[in-house]
Amino acid sequence: AAMGSHAEHTITIARAMLEEGRYIDSRRSLSNLLANSDRLRLDRELIAEAEFLIAESYELQGYSLLGEESR
Repeated sequence: AAMGSHAEHTITIARAMLEEGRYIDSRRSLSNLLANSDRLRLDRELIAEAEFLIAESYELQGYSLLGEESR
């Protein structure tokens, strides 16, 4: 359970990074979490959430780049 709470904390921080526009930092944190998912014994829901946030980070980063180009 302790490792699960570590993973949940990492996901919470990664979400905050996304909101701050720190897309690469967020992906790095989530990718590190996923790379250690076996050792951390992450459940499928946490893995799916981390994978979703990585995908979302690319989408948000793309929109931010489009927004910069239109200025």
